[in-house]
Amino acid sequence: DVRSAYNLSIRDDYVGFFNGFASGIFHKTDMKSSQTDAERLKFKDINVAIDIEGDGHAGQAVRLITSVAGKGTLNDKAIVGEVLEYIDQIGLSQLIEILVNANVVSSSVGGTSNENLVSHLYSNIVGSPPSQEDLEWNLNFMRDNNLSQAQTIELVAGLDATAASANLTGIQSQGLEYFEFGWSS
Repeated sequence: DVRSAYNLSIRDDYVGFFNGFASGIFHKTDMKSSQTDAERLKFKDINVAIDIEGDGHAGQAVRLITSVAGKGTLNDKAIVGEVLEYIDQIGLSQLIEILVNANVVSSSVGGTSNENLVSHLYSNIVGSPPSQEDLEWNLNFMRDNNLSQAQTIELVAGLDATAASANLTGIQSQGLEYFEFGWSS
């Protein structure tokens, strides 16, 4: 639903809107418009992240979640909210490092080996496990480029194939729904 391509949001002396790919703020007293670089919309019962294009944090969250947890996890608004909050606070690279070092990734992929990681990431993006040839190619790529598991996850998250698997274009047109995570300042 995502508020049917967005309703008005009334705050103090301003009315804000987002529709499609345009956003604006109107001052209530004179209703003159000005453009804004809005990243989040907050409704009474849901929040919507709209910073999906380019290096937007919502787009990074979609790519990371799709890579590590699978695109179905994008429906878990609590996880999406937590990932968004961490990316907003510490950045994508640092979040991935923490997830790897705290064994969150190894728990998700079924072990600590590069084989487990590559197979899991590949399956989440392609939709099926890699062939032995694809697995070996990806492991060799990791080794030849001296990539850590965190660097590999970040690389995979940035692939066009990941964006396609996540339906990033579709999410961009609707926004990414999430629940607020608790420790925001």
